Amino acid sequence: MLFETIPMTMYAVNFLRNPQARGYGVEDPLIPDLPDDAQVRICLPSGWFTVVWQQGDTLFEFDPQTRLRCNRGLSEDSVWTEWQ
Repeated sequence: MLFETIPMTMYAVNFLRNPQARGYGVEDPLIPDLPDDAQVRICLPSGWFTVVWQQGDTLFEFDPQTRLRCNRGLSEDSVWTEWQ
């Protein structure tokens, strides 16, 4: 298995919604619309990780290292958007 997906704690979800409230110097919320059931997806060989969540029929992925986001539909033929 290349990837492992684990649920996020509410502390981690709230941090990504509003890191400034936690005393960090980040000015803008990283993911203000992050739902409570977000997960962390970890690439086991490299340790690289992203935050993933689903809203309706769209799957989102956020890279905290670069602060970029992409998304795709849930169907088998859906394609990820460019990171933006």
